[in-house]
Amino acid sequence: MEQDLCRVSQVCKRFQVIANDTELWKSLYQQVYEYDLPLFNPGPCKFEFVSPDETEYQNPWKESFRQLYRGVHVRPGFQDLKFKGRNLPYFNTVQGALDYVDEYRSNSASANSGATTAGGQGCCNNTSQTSGEDTSTQHLVFLHAGTYRGEFLVIDSDVALIGAAPGNVAESVILERESESTVMFVEGAKRAYAGHLTLKFTPDVTSTVPHHKHYCLEVGENCSPTVDHCIIRSSSVGKCT
Repeated sequence: MEQDLCRVSQVCKRFQVIANDTELWKSLYQQVYEYDLPLFNPGPCKFEFVSPDETEYQNPWKESFRQLYRGVHVRPGFQDLKFKGRNLPYFNTVQGALDYVDEYRSNSASANSGATTAGGQGCCNNTSQTSGEDTSTQHLVFLHAGTYRGEFLVIDSDVALIGAAPGNVAESVILERESESTVMFVEGAKRAYAGHLTLKFTPDVTSTVPHHKHYCLEVGENCSPTVDHCIIRSSSVGKCT
């Protein structure tokens, strides 16, 4: 596991070389994030897939791992699993992850204003500032492959929701609702992010609840989220507002 490798790398130069093996970190990376390419987070609301051959990093898989390791994961079936050598929170629902992030933010603010978000330790810990911007303040929520139905998602903080899957990520990670808007950004989400997701609004035509005022994506006043590489699908009259 990644934390074991970080500790082993401190033993001696030979162990450091072994523990930084590119293929080893690629395997670990794809177990956790499932991406075919390393995903880099150069700043808040900025996520870029880059071919390993086109990066300046000696081990791009490890560097991407480090940059993303502060995130929490929505991956049904993993919530109760424990991995020795890995410190990542897993949740079965998107709302469960958002509640955890809110609680963590509140506890960190009261305990230490400079604390980083949930994640690992050692060489996996992401405490860097890139281009003068503090990337540690934006919490990451990775949504793994699947269709998440029925959750009423209201985003009121600078959280980043991002799909995590091999291949075409957005087509593999679907947020869907049949009543009310699928995702709503409201005041407080000034630097929120939604990326590599499919947002679907498929209202029940037999329902007596009017759906013409609900959407796949709704952005309220006093917030300006970044929506990146998302697929918008709606069978209602509106898609976004």
